[in-house]
Amino acid sequence: MLGRSCLNANYYSKLGQMNLTGWRILRFLMRPFVRVFYRITVIGARNLPAHGPVLLVCNHVSYVDSIILGYALERPPRFLIWRKFFDAWFTGPLVRAFGAIPVAPDDAPEAIKTSLAGVVAALKAGEVVCLFPEGGMTRTGHVHGFKRGFELIARRADVPITPVYMDGLWGSIFSFEGGRYFFKRPKRIPRPLTVAFGRPLPPDTSSADVRRAVMDLGSDAFALRKRFQLPLHVKFWRAARSSPFMWRRLCMADSTGQELTWGASLAGALMLSRWMDRRCRGQKSVGMMMPASVGAALMNAATLISGRVPVNLNFTGARASIAVAIRRCGLKTVFTSRALLQRTGLPERPEYVYLEDVMRRMPRRDRVLCYLLAAITPNAIAERRLMRRGAMDDLATVMFTSGATGEPKGVMLSHHNIVSNIEAFSEVMAFGPSDTMMGMLPPFHSFGFTATLWTPLTVRMRVVYHPNPLDAKGVGRMVAKYRATVIAGTSSFFALYVRGCEPEQFRSLRLAVAGAQKLVPAVAEAFEARFDLPLTEGYGCTELSPVVSVNVPDVRDGPVKQIGSRVGSVGRPLPGLGILVADRETLRPAAGNAPGVILVRGPSVMMRYMDDARATAAAFREGPPPPEPGLRRLDWYVTADIGAVDEDGFLHIHDRISRFSKIGGEMVPHMVIEAALAAASPEAERPFDAAQGALSMVERRSFAVVTLPDRVRGEKVVVVYSGPELDAGALLHRMSERGVPNLWLPSPKDFHRVEGLPFLPSGKLDLAATRRLAEAAAAARD
Repeated sequence: MLGRSCLNANYYSKLGQMNLTGWRILRFLMRPFVRVFYRITVIGARNLPAHGPVLLVCNHVSYVDSIILGYALERPPRFLIWRKFFDAWFTGPLVRAFGAIPVAPDDAPEAIKTSLAGVVAALKAGEVVCLFPEGGMTRTGHVHGFKRGFELIARRADVPITPVYMDGLWGSIFSFEGGRYFFKRPKRIPRPLTVAFGRPLPPDTSSADVRRAVMDLGSDAFALRKRFQLPLHVKFWRAARSSPFMWRRLCMADSTGQELTWGASLAGALMLSRWMDRRCRGQKSVGMMMPASVGAALMNAATLISGRVPVNLNFTGARASIAVAIRRCGLKTVFTSRALLQRTGLPERPEYVYLEDVMRRMPRRDRVLCYLLAAITPNAIAERRLMRRGAMDDLATVMFTSGATGEPKGVMLSHHNIVSNIEAFSEVMAFGPSDTMMGMLPPFHSFGFTATLWTPLTVRMRVVYHPNPLDAKGVGRMVAKYRATVIAGTSSFFALYVRGCEPEQFRSLRLAVAGAQKLVPAVAEAFEARFDLPLTEGYGCTELSPVVSVNVPDVRDGPVKQIGSRVGSVGRPLPGLGILVADRETLRPAAGNAPGVILVRGPSVMMRYMDDARATAAAFREGPPPPEPGLRRLDWYVTADIGAVDEDGFLHIHDRISRFSKIGGEMVPHMVIEAALAAASPEAERPFDAAQGALSMVERRSFAVVTLPDRVRGEKVVVVYSGPELDAGALLHRMSERGVPNLWLPSPKDFHRVEGLPFLPSGKLDLAATRRLAEAAAAARD
């Protein structure tokens, strides 16, 4: 065993040169192992020079990263590794054969300097050196923040930095997915992997920019998964058929008392698809107007099995918005239920079909036949004869945006978009067959469609539905009855659950995620105090299928603790998504950690807006060229949000572009003013007492900021709030003392109290309705 005393820069340089032949022999010996267990695709290899120094900076996912990367390279690499593996008797000979350079966080400063000097010496000798700047393997599935040590190495050696991304190793035997490195059942042999090499970056590139380049490569690598992906309905078929005891194991249930096993769900979807073939001949798209329920899940699955596109209509929206969706999609048939159709104001043109009537009138022979087909038909035959399989780029659905700021737009999402999003967030949230999803978001909501409808059906987890997310008692009963482990909703919904659900009802939950609107800190604090479970925040939008980022629980692995969540952030971006924070005016990368417009690229970005070429063109900006000629270029989708990425990779959303106003030549953020109002309100001064109960934490005033025309400054800030009357002058004085700029402060006469702020069914603030309330209040005052 080598002692630390012999570790010096000259030793490292000689070690690499001596083992060139040994490296070639090792690579030859590794070939059978790699080819049996992995199917490696290398892209961007042309970015590596045949000679001269190369500094590779790569994400770190598993114990075999060095082996996979070494196999993908044509030149012998040197790795900067943890000293523990360099000194160990069972790994030491192998890593020394690779010419590895050891380092450890607890090394003395002189030892660290020696290790870094060894890296610089190897680079100046013209070698390939690879390091993992995260400082350790990911335990959460995310790419963590990059340590800045490689910046010093690149500058001292004066060599370009080549970003590298390895995709597909998370979830393999040697990764930490599932809370352990080994003794996991392989999900697929051989396992498809992609190693992507990016274009070299200048030696003075910052760690944040290098990390962004690595994440961008992850988008290109993740998109290659399309070769092995299956359409949603095919994945559902295979998940059901592979489920142990498919005729006894619960697949889905709802609050009407309906419960279906995996076998019954598959047979029911097949039955409805065959009926649809007869009833909707010649129709490419079929409308649906149903809440979260077993019937809605079956109808969406049946529609795709029949080769048609499901369009879930917002039955709570305005008649004009529903008419827009019907017209643009050319819907002739809409499936619904009598209870929903009793509401007034629905368009009369399409034909409405009641699902309960369809099921009641289904011939017995069809029921028996479909149960037999679901039980005995081999997958290969089923995918050719019983369903229209289609391609990954085929349209899977059209989702209409909420219309919070204008007319809703039709977002066209492919199977590749939705499946990629499901794969990405299922990895970091560790979804599996032991989980039960609580689904109360309607299918017309993008998260309801992707996460609570198709995720359970494709990753083989149970799902239970409740049609009304505002019914806290009903949601609590369903969570308790089926021991749900995952729940997702909006901050407003969770505030209701704090008031209306008992702690015992939520005891089975392991994960609670809030999205669609900013998570109110008081709600998060109250939820954790009442249910002893952190309420984390995520971020997404319909155009991105929809999840972009999410906070996950922190992970402790012995002495190592990795942070998965950060208060005030919306989490780290999902694997496969590149994030760019750009200047609002030029859309060029913002300097440092400065906030800017959020741009996203990756395989879950929508195809386009339906029948709206102008909006589609405005939503996209040209992305970087792919690392390999012949690959499809992934363009940037320009979100409507302002935010920033911190040094650890967490995304922070500051506000929406539409919620910035230019007053006196300065951009004024509405959301920041709302947060300042809440922090300065009298209730915020009261200490939180868990013994008194968490309910009071969510029974505070709610503030909404809009702007109205002003003769002097063009626009003025107006506050609409609910709750008890307040002293506007005193509140403004406290805000001023806290450093809120005077330009941002509204006049005391521009505070308007209402009985309740208007919210959309998704839980978002209805900005258009809020503005109308402000206009009406201002007119009444004048």
